[in-house]
Amino acid sequence: MASYNPENDGVDHINIYSKGATELGRWLSNFTECDINTEDGQFKSIEGYWYWLLSSDPNRETLRNLSGWKAKEYGREIKALDWCDEDWFKEKIKKALTLKINQCPYDFKSSNLPFTHYYNYGGKVVEVKQGQWIIDHISSRRKGYNFTLVNCDTDSIMVAKPDGTPFSEEEQTRLLNELNSLFPEQIRWEPDGTYPAVVVLKAKNYILYDGKKITIKGSALKDPKKSPALKEFINKMIDCLLFDKTNYQEIYHSYVKEILNVTDIKRWASRKTLSSTMQESDRTNETRILDALEGSNYVEGDRFYTFFKSENEICLVENFTGEYDKNRLLKSLYNTASIFSTVLPTKELFINYSLKTKQKFLEEIK
Repeated sequence: MASYNPENDGVDHINIYSKGATELGRWLSNFTECDINTEDGQFKSIEGYWYWLLSSDPNRETLRNLSGWKAKEYGREIKALDWCDEDWFKEKIKKALTLKINQCPYDFKSSNLPFTHYYNYGGKVVEVKQGQWIIDHISSRRKGYNFTLVNCDTDSIMVAKPDGTPFSEEEQTRLLNELNSLFPEQIRWEPDGTYPAVVVLKAKNYILYDGKKITIKGSALKDPKKSPALKEFINKMIDCLLFDKTNYQEIYHSYVKEILNVTDIKRWASRKTLSSTMQESDRTNETRILDALEGSNYVEGDRFYTFFKSENEICLVENFTGEYDKNRLLKSLYNTASIFSTVLPTKELFINYSLKTKQKFLEEIK
């Protein structure tokens, strides 16, 4: 350890010491009172936790509520060890230090001054030769990772390196261990893989590509009520996003053309299930569906497919005669494309041809 002049504490170094010259140095001392919810329960200070770990005395529980010199004094009173170099002990203390640092009321990361630890007895400096691993751990917490937060949910977090390079197996293990160290033992994070490409549309709606397989999450992307054609359209849009293709408008217009000349209405139909709730409902949409079912052989529990024959009339797929509501399909296509509005300029890319003011442009793509 380099030798430092106590008069320069806060100038060319920060002494982590209960009587140090800086607020940060004093706060980082093991003596400082700070509630810490460790994997072994709640403690008022690192010092109390330290001696609790190194004691087998049944009275050690008192240490949970002690800090400062009182914690050290009581620890020694119950014959706890002052020091331990075993890995299990170091890991527990480092986890506790991380929990404490996360509550730091001072600007922990802005200063580049090196941390050190020595005692200052009226100008007489006593260097502490043990415990460099503590200083190293506290210093490492200052660096940070500068990760990009890709997605965060109630039970998951996804980050990327600033330069976009992949995480090695060693890095993944280290980050996972570090993350778990911040939580009680009852809460454990597990690895969920690495992905060369991720698209996040909104909360709980995202697309993952691990280099081989595409995983789609979220009700907006996997709505079972959507027609087969719209599901197909979504998959093609996802393909463009993941593999840097730019033919969004070409894809969109291919479906517009199909809508204008539908021959297979089932591709644009919605799947329904006949339920008791549907049969008892007096809502407009359910009433229209029941009208469409009149004269059919469907019974409760059966699935069937419907489409809008006109603005106010629903029809069964098997009764399709070539008549259908084109505007409704055009609007559904536009609304489906708008799912991607958080990652694409959908208003610039796609025209809502269901609007009367836009229908004149349909002649250009027929």
